[in-house]
Amino acid sequence: MKRLISLLMVSVAVAMFAAACDDRGSVPQAVLDQANKPPEDFLRAPTTQELVSGRRSRTALLPLPLTMELPPGWRPDRKLANILQGYTPSGGEVQIQLVPRPSIKMDDLDRLVTGAKKEMAANPQQILKVDVRPLGTVKVLERQKVGVPAPLTTFDKNNQPHTSTESNFTWTLDVLVPHEGMYQVQELSFIGLTKSQWDQDKDFLNSVLSTLAYAGDVTSSSTTMSSSASPTTAPSIPSPSTP
Repeated sequence: MKRLISLLMVSVAVAMFAAACDDRGSVPQAVLDQANKPPEDFLRAPTTQELVSGRRSRTALLPLPLTMELPPGWRPDRKLANILQGYTPSGGEVQIQLVPRPSIKMDDLDRLVTGAKKEMAANPQQILKVDVRPLGTVKVLERQKVGVPAPLTTFDKNNQPHTSTESNFTWTLDVLVPHEGMYQVQELSFIGLTKSQWDQDKDFLNSVLSTLAYAGDVTSSSTTMSSSASPTTAPSIPSPSTP
């Protein structure tokens, strides 16, 4: 009797194994190929087409109270704090530093802009832009300056040095948030950008920067839509005190 039971158990096991093999054989090959496909490399550089026409995602520019629609491949640096990094259609890379600056008095802003525009008039080849414009409930002070040509050494993917003569291109946007008679200054500044790279990628970079928004405006707009009877005010963001 025990021998008969053992034979039956073996028969059942063989039948189950055969059924499992039949089920695996019925799985479409496309599904098996997808399961065996290596994971996608999310850190790869996007193509020019992806950069120009790909879907952009509105992203918080921490630690600043700002957001921007970032192209594929643009993200906060994984190693350096307060750095936004991305790629450009020319094949280069850019880094933007995100830093809260000391607050300034509203009257001081007018004097600062007046002085900067006088300097631009005296040096139009060096200072290309000094512009103040509204951005929702806040303002933006944008400045562009070309540095003196100097040797610049870069390293390729094989760590081989290449030296050329380049002019540093200083590009800064200060978002000015009014608060208690002063402006809180939230600064975006390009790091290591050259004049030649700016010449090639300025249209693309401007298209990215044109999506810059103050998070307080987005919050107020969303709150107004959900409850139009309750007025809202933009939140104040702590900033370093003036030294």
